[in-house]
Amino acid sequence: MEFESFKNSIKKFVQFADLDLEKLTAIAEEKVAQEIEESRMNGIYIAPPPTTDPHGKGYEPVEIIETRCTIPISMVCFSVIDFIGSLLTRDKTDNEKDSFLLHSRLFFQQVLERNDLDNPDSLKEFQNFYRHSIMHSYLPKSNMGIGFAVSYTYYLLSEALFERSYQGLTILNIRYLAKCTRQGLSIIKSSIENRNELAQKLFEQYAKMIEDT
Repeated sequence: MEFESFKNSIKKFVQFADLDLEKLTAIAEEKVAQEIEESRMNGIYIAPPPTTDPHGKGYEPVEIIETRCTIPISMVCFSVIDFIGSLLTRDKTDNEKDSFLLHSRLFFQQVLERNDLDNPDSLKEFQNFYRHSIMHSYLPKSNMGIGFAVSYTYYLLSEALFERSYQGLTILNIRYLAKCTRQGLSIIKSSIENRNELAQKLFEQYAKMIEDT
């Protein structure tokens, strides 16, 4: 396989994924801004709890809720992380090559140069309670939360993948996850244009994957 063919395929992948995340996060941010304005107009200054309902506002199944697209956003992020991480896998067993644990850790470490998933317990939560549950049954594990930041509170504003301070509940910060994923896509696009060491790693594994199919 020629590098140019690989480059065109990955650029298309990056373009589609990034545009989807741009549109989906815009919906979420619009809803956040709306709630901030409504609270200001109503004179509400006490910070409410973070959004833990997977769709957005609302805490009971019978309520009418307005989506923040937290599940679709997370699905795009998980898919990007899994695919790119698989292209960074080297000399592993067949079982490890298919492991989201490994793929997500490599994505954060080698593409983003972040340590969010260095902790083994956080890594397992990220895979088992969120990725597997959401991708296979649309919702996170029942005792886990997922939220897009309510920006006028201190909840989910930190540069952290997990928020653990609200009533002992673990919440996956979707705003942060989307930010990291889009940053990773930008890094990959730039690396391919410059054909640096990261691009070469991705190309070699991609070519091997094509040969094996």
